[in-house]
Amino acid sequence: MKTLERLEKLQLQIPTTYKFSIQIRESIPQLRESIKEASMSDLKDFLENIRKFSPKIGEVAMRHTGEQSSGICNLAIFAKRNHEGNNNKMIKQRS
Repeated sequence: MKTLERLEKLQLQIPTTYKFSIQIRESIPQLRESIKEASMSDLKDFLENIRKFSPKIGEVAMRHTGEQSSGICNLAIFAKRNHEGNNNKMIKQRS
């Protein structure tokens, strides 16, 4: 769209006797409308795909979050047990 606008505002404002230049200038509104329609169609397809796949994406995200949470909990339990074991060893060595 920016290229089309630049062409329209800068290049095609110069008066010309070339037929192709006149044809391009006259076809710009149609080109702009075609680009708009194609963009809206792509956006609608994209949004439909998001709607279609979002439940699966959410399910996978929740599963990964659960796996990470359980991994963090297991690591915390291991660290606590390891720390308690080291404290017990130190107490026995002092005795």
